[in-house]
Amino acid sequence: MRTMWMAAPGPSGAAHQQPTAVLVVENTETGSMLAAALQKKGWRVTLCHAGAHALDSVRTQPWDALVIGFRLLDMRGDAVLHAARAERPEMAARTLLLTTDAVGVAAAAAADCASLPTETPTDEIVSRITKLIQDATAL
Repeated sequence: MRTMWMAAPGPSGAAHQQPTAVLVVENTETGSMLAAALQKKGWRVTLCHAGAHALDSVRTQPWDALVIGFRLLDMRGDAVLHAARAERPEMAARTLLLTTDAVGVAAAAAADCASLPTETPTDEIVSRITKLIQDATAL
């Protein structure tokens, strides 16, 4: 598990006390590239390669968004998604599932969770995360 952050404006562009915090749960190069892109925005990012570590972070730290890969080292991403939502129901609208197959897409749909293909360009994933946070804070 690796945490990176720099103080910067939040997703709305308005300055606030704490940087936007995103937990990225992905064990491929996509996770590393996404974490670097989010850090470049000045957001606090923790990258976990395993679901168990991610769930520990969900229990102990506040997050503005979760990005979860479907195929992890120790469990499927939808298991992480369901456990995280049980622990922190407010994260339901702030979670993005990255997947490469129909099983992952179906799992995201069944959980009423936003999803994108893992191979989506990093800037598009960052835009989607930003929108999820903005939409959730507007509620």
